[in-house]
Amino acid sequence: LKFAMRKLMTYAKSPHGRWGAAAGAGTRVSGRRLVSCSSALWQSDDDRPPAGARSRSRFSKFEQLPSSVSDGDNWSWKVPGAISSMSDSDSYENETAAAISAEAEMFEKLKLRDPNGLWQHHHFLRSMGEQRPKEFKRPAINISLDEAWGRTNKKGELIPRPNRIVLVRHGESAGNSDEAMYTRVADWRIPLTDKGLEQAHEAGRNLRTLIGDGEVFVYYSPYHRTIQTCDAITQSFEPSQLRGIREEPRMAEQQFGNLQNLDSIRQSKTERVQYGRFFYRFPDGEAGLDVYSRVTSFIQTLRRDHTESDTTVVIVTHGLALRLFLMAWFQWTVDEFETTHNPHNCGIAVMDRVAGQDAYRLSTSTCVMLNLPTITDSNKSTAPDSAPATS
Repeated sequence: LKFAMRKLMTYAKSPHGRWGAAAGAGTRVSGRRLVSCSSALWQSDDDRPPAGARSRSRFSKFEQLPSSVSDGDNWSWKVPGAISSMSDSDSYENETAAAISAEAEMFEKLKLRDPNGLWQHHHFLRSMGEQRPKEFKRPAINISLDEAWGRTNKKGELIPRPNRIVLVRHGESAGNSDEAMYTRVADWRIPLTDKGLEQAHEAGRNLRTLIGDGEVFVYYSPYHRTIQTCDAITQSFEPSQLRGIREEPRMAEQQFGNLQNLDSIRQSKTERVQYGRFFYRFPDGEAGLDVYSRVTSFIQTLRRDHTESDTTVVIVTHGLALRLFLMAWFQWTVDEFETTHNPHNCGIAVMDRVAGQDAYRLSTSTCVMLNLPTITDSNKSTAPDSAPATS
């Protein structure tokens, strides 16, 4: 080992060595100039940064960086057309405040309607620092496959599941009616339009007709528009019907980047049609595959947390997240997913529980809305107004 190290050091010091001697900024390595971190990267004194400053890249002009990661919230790079600091825009602060207060307002309305409602005390709504107690499970030795997958308990009895799972796309947002909104407002802060609020209230009335007086557990994406939609929907139910209500970031919109450039985002959406929605990745954003991964994780949470048969789970989310949730649940192929369409604003996708099975079926109206294949006669005979089931 010592002999090998000596040979290595000798080779490193040789002017013909591959990585050469890095002491001088002029050492040539494989046709390139090897430059140490302390070497000069500036063409003239005018380009040289002030003392103590750092450069983001050796290939770009100097940009002042914060002195530590903890200063990250105060970064104020001078990028043309961008907001350089919080104080530079009153609208920026107002949008942030509106997005944050919408959620608090929704819960205040519920408290006013029923100060001691079940939704406040249910064990699904424990504080963030309190772990929900779980039923003891014996080790997975000599158990059936159904028990291992969580379909049956140790007595062989089918574990109860919610009567139905309903996914709702948010109402019309300001971004749906004006694409330029995404260039000046963060996507998650964009609110509903007046038309979108009307659609949300109508969706709530339709859900109340579907569910009746049964209990409801609601999940919602943490976007302003989905919070507003969730608020409107819950107003159609009695507070005593709300078994629980919870924010779920895994059902958020696909990430398209930060504040968007209108021309580039239009070009990206055109490319996505040609490339495929599932695998196309937006610059600085997500691919459909990324959204698929997080909604799949959420499905496992649903199966773990909901072991009651007298409840409807309502998920207020976004168009693509809704379709990818169904893709993961019903095990569609990528090609099958690519043939589906986004639901309209406040479109409702209904998954009904198949009696006596640990499986759900999509309603026929949902299949039509998403452009799924028509229902065969054999499926209609076993479950009217439904699509093939899967566990």
